[in-house]
Amino acid sequence: MALALALLLAALARPASAQAILFTDSFARQDGLITNEWAYAHPGSTESMVSTDWETPSGSLLVQGGIGWTGVPDDSPANAHSTSGTHSAVFRLLTTRGDFGNVSISFDVLNEGLTAGDTTPAQNWDGCHVVARYQGEQRFYYASVDRRDGTALIKKKAGDTFYDLTPPADAAVPYGMWQKVRFVVQDNSDGTVSLALYRDGRLLASAIDNGAAGGPAYRGVGKIGLRGDNARLKFGHFRVETPSGGPAAAAPRGPAIMSVQVVGVADSSATVAFNTDREAFDHVEYGATPSYGLETPWSAEAFQGHTVLLWGLTPATVYHYKVSAKSRDGGVSSTGDLTFTTASQADAVPPNVSIISPANGQTLSGSIPLVAMASDNVGVAAVSWEIDGNITGAEITQPPYTYVWPAYLATNGQHTLRAVARDVANNRGVSQPITITVTGGR
Repeated sequence: MALALALLLAALARPASAQAILFTDSFARQDGLITNEWAYAHPGSTESMVSTDWETPSGSLLVQGGIGWTGVPDDSPANAHSTSGTHSAVFRLLTTRGDFGNVSISFDVLNEGLTAGDTTPAQNWDGCHVVARYQGEQRFYYASVDRRDGTALIKKKAGDTFYDLTPPADAAVPYGMWQKVRFVVQDNSDGTVSLALYRDGRLLASAIDNGAAGGPAYRGVGKIGLRGDNARLKFGHFRVETPSGGPAAAAPRGPAIMSVQVVGVADSSATVAFNTDREAFDHVEYGATPSYGLETPWSAEAFQGHTVLLWGLTPATVYHYKVSAKSRDGGVSSTGDLTFTTASQADAVPPNVSIISPANGQTLSGSIPLVAMASDNVGVAAVSWEIDGNITGAEITQPPYTYVWPAYLATNGQHTLRAVARDVANNRGVSQPITITVTGGR
């Protein structure tokens, strides 16, 4: 009896789901270079800045004021001390250890802004990403949290291909603000792997890898790390623990898609209309073959009645398309392959576009909303912004055609702005230029 009571008391005293700390880095070091791609390529050199914790296959890992950062990202190869350039436009950071299995990876990150270069043009996926179960350059999990296109998702790299394990979730980037990111990866008893991505305590994406995409799930151990693409990143309080609680839940049931039809078919555009049984975000893949190759962005708002414009089509051509819908809780459903045929006459009329705000001659600072108005005889596909002759940011596909320009990253002085509109036939119209003066920049 005494032994039984002692065992019961011991069981009650034992934590139910204690988290063990596997790795930490507060980046409490002297300012300067920790390690870089040159050290990774020259591990035996006396000039190499080698870290016992980190390795950088690409880019440079530095410390500034007790905070880890990428340095100012550029596309110049780094030398032994990264004085020739950081090459952090393609930033790849991994732990030297490769024995991390079930993990909860957490860290603070500050995205100071995105860049683009001659060899690293702007891409939708530019931003900050977390890597887990890295078992080689062709085998790892990858969670994108601060993407240029304002989405978050979890991917799996198998061979040379990235497979989406979740649909893109709306996750606008809070540039210039610290965020708390957490990525949880855990093996399940049935042979699957659960993955969940959080930002500031909010679940952004979750998946269960059952081997349907890219082959068998990556179980066991591997390295962990961070990636940055065209992103000026700072990070701190990097911490790896064993996960607490149960595995991440699978995505909920997707909306029912009903009454799909194509209306307003023109020579270079068409509109897909359909309904869902509850409010949902919409997305259409389309192309001249069942492999598609083109897609619309996920809608910014959720509806039950959906109309999605397809643009850039070829006249008198059979197009294949597939409709997808995503509920507010992340459930996704899709139709099978469907087809329609475009009309034969081409549209040659460019759209009209004008700048609504700011006004010509204004002096401004900080984050500046740029607002344009556009119209077209068939349909406006997108509007982009040109600053000093260079396209800045991603295309805006739905009105209002607004882009928030981080002018605090620009040089002080005068800058010329133009709005560029593209219609569904890829005709382009350009607004009258305006000139503004920036203060409080670099």
